[in-house]
Amino acid sequence: MMTGDLWFTTSTGRYFDLANPEPPMFDWTDIATALSRQCRFNGHTRWFYSVAEHSCHVASLLPDEIAVYGLLHDAHEAYIGDITAPMKSFIMGTGAGLHNAVHKVIMRDRWKAMEHRIDQMIYDKAGIPAPTDEIEAQVKRADLTMLATERRDLFPGEKHTRPWLIDKEQVPPADLDIRGWDPETAESEFTLALAGILGESVLIAEA
Repeated sequence: MMTGDLWFTTSTGRYFDLANPEPPMFDWTDIATALSRQCRFNGHTRWFYSVAEHSCHVASLLPDEIAVYGLLHDAHEAYIGDITAPMKSFIMGTGAGLHNAVHKVIMRDRWKAMEHRIDQMIYDKAGIPAPTDEIEAQVKRADLTMLATERRDLFPGEKHTRPWLIDKEQVPPADLDIRGWDPETAESEFTLALAGILGESVLIAEA
C-alpha cells in the first residue's frame, strides 16, 4: 500500500514508496538507469558526469572482494536523488538557536534512516551483508580519492580558493582520467560491472 504522495513510478514502471520501501520495488535496471542519468555536482561540471560513472570508478579503486560496496555506495540515489552536500546541510537546517538545532537533528536522523533502509534493501537484493566499519572506511577513502580526481578533471577553471574536504584530508587524485561517459555508456558499464560481481543470471532473471 502506497503512503500518501510519497511514491513515484520508476523507469521500469514499478511503484516506489519512499516511506515503506519493499523488496519487489527494487530493480537493477531502475538503479542503473537512474544513476546513469544523474549528473554529479548538480550538473556544474566540465562535461556530463554521472553517478553511475563515479560509482564504477570508486569500485575500480577497491580490492575485488569489496568492489561491490564501491559500486553500490550511492545506489540509494537512484531513489532519492543525488543531493549535493551543501543542499543536504540546508535541508537539515542551519543557524543558531534551540529550534534550529532540534530541526537539524530531526531532519538528519530522518534522512539517514531513509538512506540506511534503502541501502540495506539493496544489499539484501545483492545477497551481501551490510559493510563493516573497515569496509566503509575503505569505500570512503576511494570516494574521496575520486572526489579529488573529479575536482582536477571536472573543475579546471575554479575561481575561488575555498577548501574542499579533500584539501583538509590531504587526499590525492587517482591515476585515471575522467572522460565523461554519456548516459547510455554509463548505464552499460554499471550493468556490466554489476553482472561481473553478482553474475549475469541475477540480472537476466529480472528482465
